[in-house]
Amino acid sequence: MLDLTKGYIEFSSILPINNYSIVELDSLDLEERINQYEQLLALALLKRAEMRDSTISRQDQSKVFPYIKHILEWLRKSDFYTAPASVKYHDNVYGGLLAHTLKAYNQLVSLQSVQKFKDVVDNQWWNAVFVILVHDWCKIGRYESYYKNVKNNDTGRWEQVAAYKYKEDCVGRLGHGPQSLIMAMQLCNNKYTFLTFEEMASIRWHMDNWDMSNYDIEDLSGCNEKIPMVRMIQFADQLAITTY
Repeated sequence: MLDLTKGYIEFSSILPINNYSIVELDSLDLEERINQYEQLLALALLKRAEMRDSTISRQDQSKVFPYIKHILEWLRKSDFYTAPASVKYHDNVYGGLLAHTLKAYNQLVSLQSVQKFKDVVDNQWWNAVFVILVHDWCKIGRYESYYKNVKNNDTGRWEQVAAYKYKEDCVGRLGHGPQSLIMAMQLCNNKYTFLTFEEMASIRWHMDNWDMSNYDIEDLSGCNEKIPMVRMIQFADQLAITTY
C-alpha cells in the first residue's frame, strides 16, 4: 500500500506513468495488486486535479493530497481489495473484485489504438482511467463467504467448498451503474475530485444494456452515440470478463 504519512504520494518506479502502463497481474500477489491499484487511482486523481488547477503537480500535491488520502483510506476500510467480483460468474474468488478492475484497466489501455477513442486518449485519458478504477464500487460490502456442499466427481463424496453469496442484510441495491456512480460522487465531492458529466455517464452506463429498463433505452443510446468514453468503458469492462 502507498505510504500516506508523508503528505504526498510517492509513486513507485515500477509504475510507468505513460499512457501505456499495463499491470502484469499474473506475476503479482494480492499486496502488490493493491499497490498497483492505489498508485493508478492516486495518479488518475492527481492528473484530473492538474487539469483543474495548474499549480498542482506531482511535485506539489498539497492542495489535493488530503482528498486522495481520504479516498484511499475509505477504500482500505472497505472490503474492495478482498471481495469477489460476483457470487457465481466472473472473478468469484477472494480478491476477485480488485483483479477484475485491474483486468478492465488493462483492456482500457489496449483500446487506445481504436480510432473512435482517439479524443478520449488525447484529452480525457486520466478521466477514463479514473472511471474504470471505480466502475464496480457498487460491489463493496455486498458479498459474504460461506461453505457449500459440492459432490467430488472423482471420489463420489460430498465436500465443503468455499463460496460467496449476497449478504442478507445488504440494503445497497440501487442498481449496478447508479450505485457505483452515487458512491463515487459522495466520495469525490470537492473541487479537485468532482466528476465530470462524461465520467458520470460512463460509470452509470458501463454495463451497457445489461443494466437498464425500457425507460432507459433513449438515455443509453444518446450517451453511447455522443460520449465516446461511455463506449470505451463498456468495451473494457466486457473484455475483462471471461465468464458470464
